[in-house]
Amino acid sequence: MRKNSTIGFLIFGAIMPNPIPEVPLSDYDPFIHGTTSAALALMSKTNFQLMPIMKMIDDFQVAPMGGELTRGGYEFIGFELVQKEKIGAISFGNLKTGEYNLKEVTGGYTQFVPPTKTAVLNNFRNLLNRPIVGAELNLLLIYFTRARQMHQSLDQIITKNELNSLKQRLQAITQFYYFVQLLGTYIFPDFEAIEKAILPPSSLTKRDITDAVYSFLNFEGLIQKIIDSRMDIKSILLNPTADNLENALGLLQLPDKLTIKSGVCGDIKDIELPVTQFFSLARPSASKKSPAFKRSHFVYLAQNKSGDGINNVLENFLSQKLNADFFVNMAKDAQSYVSALEDRIRVLNKLADTPQAQFELTVNQKTLLDSTYPIIFVSESDLIKPHCKEYRSTAPLKLGEDIRMIATDNREHREQIRTYLRQHQLNPVQVVLFSDLEKVISDRSALPLSIDSQPLRAMLAKTKAGKHGPLFYNLYALLDDLNEKRNKFRYKNSQVFATIDRLLSEMDTAMAEAFSRDKPLTKNTIHTFCTKGKSLIEREKPVLEQHRGCMGIVDTVLTIFTSLIVFYPAVYLYQKNNNITYNFFNTDSGTKAKDTMAELDRLMGAADDFPDGEHATLSEMTIICSYANAD
Repeated sequence: MRKNSTIGFLIFGAIMPNPIPEVPLSDYDPFIHGTTSAALALMSKTNFQLMPIMKMIDDFQVAPMGGELTRGGYEFIGFELVQKEKIGAISFGNLKTGEYNLKEVTGGYTQFVPPTKTAVLNNFRNLLNRPIVGAELNLLLIYFTRARQMHQSLDQIITKNELNSLKQRLQAITQFYYFVQLLGTYIFPDFEAIEKAILPPSSLTKRDITDAVYSFLNFEGLIQKIIDSRMDIKSILLNPTADNLENALGLLQLPDKLTIKSGVCGDIKDIELPVTQFFSLARPSASKKSPAFKRSHFVYLAQNKSGDGINNVLENFLSQKLNADFFVNMAKDAQSYVSALEDRIRVLNKLADTPQAQFELTVNQKTLLDSTYPIIFVSESDLIKPHCKEYRSTAPLKLGEDIRMIATDNREHREQIRTYLRQHQLNPVQVVLFSDLEKVISDRSALPLSIDSQPLRAMLAKTKAGKHGPLFYNLYALLDDLNEKRNKFRYKNSQVFATIDRLLSEMDTAMAEAFSRDKPLTKNTIHTFCTKGKSLIEREKPVLEQHRGCMGIVDTVLTIFTSLIVFYPAVYLYQKNNNITYNFFNTDSGTKAKDTMAELDRLMGAADDFPDGEHATLSEMTIICSYANAD
């Protein structure tokens, strides 16, 4: 799924001194995401996907070690379940336009330094030691996952008692949001109780009553009441009988003696209450109009912001600044929010129960984390959509599919990325330098040529699952190395450039013919393709032989073609009958075609125990090899 893409011009053999007229140079403005090589470190754990952090944690128990957390909206969990959450979706800018262009991205977003082992633990512990309100649970899960990745055991991060206390508090917070849904629907202010409390000889005022509610019925006080009572308010909401609702109403009971903050200045004042319950299950006969509910009201409530906490809204409910309709509307958000909260508690429990082995990092992953360097993911996927001043991915983005280009700062890091991609046998990803992207801003044709094409991807897709898959991937890697030579000679030696360009172009055509979707993959198909490839190389040899680097590559390509025609079927039979798993073709400089006969003679000598059919196949291989050697 990709946009109408100018990157598609860079196919095998595409000589692009100028772009096609229909697409002006200025139209090339792909999406870019700046980060560091730390992103690559953990992608091998996520099926090589860039994905929203919460989904990554849920699916793979992995959290990125870089990136922007303090300004990414993580301070509020939102209203969506983890698998649908948009917070943490991958952000993109454009190469040359918009606020997050190449200059902005390389100036900051590629400079993140992964936190140290100590910093990771401190981030988690500092958040854990605050009074958790629930809204920050996204951040807590990220820090918890990071800490587990960087430490050897769970008890190095959190004790059993601390974990149990955290779980208990979070369960109480979920019950609190079920309680919020009772307000305005089943629980209302009791104005008669207020009038009764201020009758003489009492010196209390209505302000004293509302100040008492504000001072005592705050978030921490209600959470502690829920913990102490072990009240299941969710069950009460599902079965709102009079007895059940009376139990819930008890959470709003005030003590008869208490200290309140009174007046605008918050003066301390001790009072005694003749009546201690100012809420009831009876709906008032009339109510005043109040401000319309807005989602921001609930967001601030959930974050327990000063001036917008539960004690503020209860005080305003009692003083008739807010009416029942306000709370009925707020209950709709509370319903979505508590589902999101419970889903994150589920993820927390999963992280706590996951064996430590799941979080362990390999030597290669640690190396990428310890020595980071800047990278930019470049994409033209139509899964990336506008979002405010930037773009966001709407689904995970697969490296080699949705992301087909990576840029970095120097040639050494470029080679490291190319090695990484090949080690994991990913689909083609072009690796360029930041300087290449800078040139492309003004001149689209300045981008290095690529061998990425639909026929190449079809070949890799069709052969990946087969026994000969590694050989075809090695073929792709060698052709990519030959493309490196093509780019090297592009402006230095027109003859060599044209020769390599023609070879790669015709190789691409051969792939298109052999690996089209409507053709089954057969031994004859592979034989025809490889024979064609050998003939193309032989034709271009006179020029390529003048350059050892080029000839070394094509010699190895010839070895792979011969292996696919002859060696692989023969050795497969031998290995099958002798339970051998070592594949001697997986070398950097295989045997050339003229050595094939000697190897097959050895195989024939060891083939006494082969079934008749397979022995006959080996004989056929010898005949085929004779022709290959004669060529």
